[in-house]
Amino acid sequence: MLHHRNMRRQRLELLTSCAALTTPPPSPQTGYGSGSLRREERRRWRQEDLEQRTLENARVLWARFVEQNRRDIEERSEQLKTFSNLAALLAGFALLGILQFDFENHGGADLGVIIAFGIMVSLVVALSLNSMMICGLIHASIMKTGHDYVSEEQEAEFMASCRDFALRWKAGDRPPRPRRTFQNHWASRCEREWRRGFYLFSASVPSFIAMLTLAAWIKFYDQIETAIVMTGILGASLAFYLGAQGRWAKHIISDKATAASSDRAGEPVLRSLGLPFDWHQQPRQGPSARPSTQQPRHRRMSAAFGNRIQAYLQTPHFWNPESPTSSQHSCQPADPVKVEMSGEHVHAQEGHDVHRGSAGILASDLAVPAHIASQSCLLEGNAASTSPPLQNGDCSFCLDPLLESTK
Repeated sequence: MLHHRNMRRQRLELLTSCAALTTPPPSPQTGYGSGSLRREERRRWRQEDLEQRTLENARVLWARFVEQNRRDIEERSEQLKTFSNLAALLAGFALLGILQFDFENHGGADLGVIIAFGIMVSLVVALSLNSMMICGLIHASIMKTGHDYVSEEQEAEFMASCRDFALRWKAGDRPPRPRRTFQNHWASRCEREWRRGFYLFSASVPSFIAMLTLAAWIKFYDQIETAIVMTGILGASLAFYLGAQGRWAKHIISDKATAASSDRAGEPVLRSLGLPFDWHQQPRQGPSARPSTQQPRHRRMSAAFGNRIQAYLQTPHFWNPESPTSSQHSCQPADPVKVEMSGEHVHAQEGHDVHRGSAGILASDLAVPAHIASQSCLLEGNAASTSPPLQNGDCSFCLDPLLESTK
């Protein structure tokens, strides 16, 4: 037993001597915990915090561009698949019409009508197949190259651009954007081909209606009334199609930037509001902007609760420094100050920020009476001073008993 005690004592002495050797001696000028060392540490922490915030802002912007790239690819993909399927459907109907049409039993039809029918069938199939192939090839291309614009190399380049922007930022500068985007690829490689495929599909629909009209005159060559009725119905459908084409074709094939500029004509241009990444546009101020029906939290407070706080503020034990309940606070006379209570802080009129701890909801737009403000213990000293926010134990927590009772 004695041997074990001696061993533990020797180990403790060895650890103590090692700690004494590794601890640097205090500086005669500064010493441990000096103000200069603390300031230096705070500067370093502040610099690291700013760099971390720049990194977070850059990641948020990159995530936004990645999401925009994904949505653009999905939008174009669905658009191409829709027109490709419609073109294939028209081509299939045209092939069925020519393969299942019995010309032997319609020898009385005019030869010119039969020739025109063959021309329309071949025209519908050619236009539809070419439109389907163009849309299919563009779809395969964007699905193959779409992920190249959100690769790790692009992310590293964008993050470096954001860090350089934060260091060289001047008032009015906009945050950087990725150099290579899917929008640029679509505008340079796919937009012209997409328009060509759309025009081919648009031309195949009138050709298909003309083919059905000629088929009616061949099928019902001995029943003119039936052929005339079918021609009238198909002519009405052609007129409706041309009207819909005129209303929607320009919008479908127009560039997204042109469409956005036409939809937002007259709006202010985006600009920086004082910070490097503060690039959001202000809400639209016009008849289209609907006011929010939800009232703020501090506005839904009942009047009885505000009256209770007013009555509590006017009680002697709250404002009298000699009162036993307020003896733990150091209250000094102060100039009359209007104090507004809302949200998580108590805001003074001159800009002081008085934290109210972990209490519940505070009254909104609460004004301290003038005859009580001369003994106010919420703000210490001159109201125009730039004193820091009050901490735990200051006079701002005099409201806690009342607020705790209302929970």
